Amino acid sequence: MKTTCRQQMLERKAMKKICRYLWDNFELLIMQICFWLLLICVCVNIILRWVFSSPLFYAEELSRIFFIWMCFWGFGYVQREESHIRLTVFAKRFPVAANFLIDMIVSGVGLFVFGWILVSGIRYLDYVSIRRSSALQIPMQYLTLILPLTSGVMMVRIIQTTVRRIQKVIAVRKNGGNAV
Repeated sequence: MKTTCRQQMLERKAMKKICRYLWDNFELLIMQICFWLLLICVCVNIILRWVFSSPLFYAEELSRIFFIWMCFWGFGYVQREESHIRLTVFAKRFPVAANFLIDMIVSGVGLFVFGWILVSGIRYLDYVSIRRSSALQIPMQYLTLILPLTSGVMMVRIIQTTVRRIQKVIAVRKNGGNAV
């Protein structure tokens, strides 16, 4: 009985570790999958075009889909990593507390914008429900699902980074520092 309880505890711990890894890296994993599928699609089409003079008629559309999906998933990844482009020229001119306030305002604006894209993307799915892609004949709903999907992920990532910044400020203040 003890071994099964211990085994269950280890399994839960392992599952928690796997879920945590997937949560922390799923944008990166999806981007990598899209990149490799894009690369394979382009390379196969080049070989078929030059060696056999018979390219795949759908390769360009498929490559475009993989590229767009890879870029959209990149939004959430750079937000989570906080590696997106910032205007640091202006940030250096303000005190630390003002930079924190500006970050909070920018996060609020980001939430609003991606919330709007989320709602508009869901409405757009209904609009394109009767359309199909030109070469593959895939329903456009599946292809444009990227808009609401990544907008929702961006909102979650913005909230995550905002909470992380606030926790950092609270920790600094508790330790007697006054830096924000």
